[in-house]
Amino acid sequence: MMSLEDCLRSVDECPAPVVTITGGEPFLYPPIYDLVRGVLDRGKHIYFCTNGILLEKRLIT
Repeated sequence: MMSLEDCLRSVDECPAPVVTITGGEPFLYPPIYDLVRGVLDRGKHIYFCTNGILLEKRLIT
């Protein structure tokens, strides 16, 4: 599993406008909300690849 710092460093190194966050199940990644915030703060769009099993439990509503 990549650290949050490594994930964000990878985002910084790539000029692509879209970041794909995948897994396994990305909502099992403990700092998922920090990762999402970091990607959005960098002006990137996010494409999630999830099976959706944990969406109801993990999303903040």
